[in-house]
Amino acid sequence: MRRSATTALTLLLVLMLLSGVAAAQATARNTVTVHIPTVLRLRIDANTARDAKRVDFAWSAANRRLTPDSIEVRIFANSHWTLSVQELDAGPNLEYRHPGGGDSGWHDPMQDSVVASQGPTGGWLAYRLDFRVRPSEIDTTPDGTRTVLFTLTRP
Repeated sequence: MRRSATTALTLLLVLMLLSGVAAAQATARNTVTVHIPTVLRLRIDANTARDAKRVDFAWSAANRRLTPDSIEVRIFANSHWTLSVQELDAGPNLEYRHPGGGDSGWHDPMQDSVVASQGPTGGWLAYRLDFRVRPSEIDTTPDGTRTVLFTLTRP
């Protein structure tokens, strides 16, 4: 009888422990929060970029040529972004256009600095930008260099 009482007591304790574990598992709740940081990356054609954001444009009055006259800017973003350009120093006045952007008109980077603005890119997105010396200033612009700053920001 003593053995069956001990067995019954042991079985009762095991059942209580198992029911307690099962109850704890059934009522456990966890909250998991995942923070994905904003990623904005800008690459400019390595042949023309002095660093990640600046490009020097050289104007030759004798040849009537701007070098480079076209560059490729690449953007990688997982959020909304805005690409802007800004002239930094004195020299020939430049204009730019983004032929693939639906607007083939020429823009003044001192007045119309936003090149493009949109949402996540889903990979690297390439923009080709053409540059020129303002046509009204071609005959009066001496040799010189113009530096343009490219900025990628969140709106």
